[in-house]
Amino acid sequence: MKALIAAYKIMIFLHKSFWVKIFHISGFSLSSFKSLTSRCRWTTEVSIVGKSKMKLGVIECAPNTRLASTAGGNLIIGNHCYFNRNCTVNSRKQISIGGGSTFGPNVCIFDHDHGFGKNGQTGEFKLGTIEIGENCWIGAGTVILRDTCIGNNCVIGAGCIVKGIIPDNSLVLMDRQLIIKPLHD
Repeated sequence: MKALIAAYKIMIFLHKSFWVKIFHISGFSLSSFKSLTSRCRWTTEVSIVGKSKMKLGVIECAPNTRLASTAGGNLIIGNHCYFNRNCTVNSRKQISIGGGSTFGPNVCIFDHDHGFGKNGQTGEFKLGTIEIGENCWIGAGTVILRDTCIGNNCVIGAGCIVKGIIPDNSLVLMDRQLIIKPLHD
């Protein structure tokens, strides 16, 4: 039990009047900590578990942002990135985000899928990589899935589900229709 508690110890740091929760800080440099605590709100959560790694530039996080690198994952975020409220970035393999990128509220970025079979979840994960270029704007509610490469200077419209290769200087929108039907008694 003591080993389990030590492996997942919770440390809370106070720096420049902001609280940042850091879970298991192996693989996290002091310079990353200083840049994170100076520009992130008190509800920002950073998880680095086991042999996972995280390298953060100077970033800014609005409330309830979650940055996680677990199961040997590697999360790299360049300088001058902004994460709006309720963003989640979760790496089990490799996520790289270029500098100057901005993320609207409720953006989710996952480099893995849960394995699923005819009897439900298998307990395994399908792993991939995600690369987001420099100076990208990712709109509110966007979900970015494994095996995705978004080029530099791209705009991803709100609510998009993105998987695949997006070339540099692209605007990505989802083609949806609003269907309105009358209710019948």
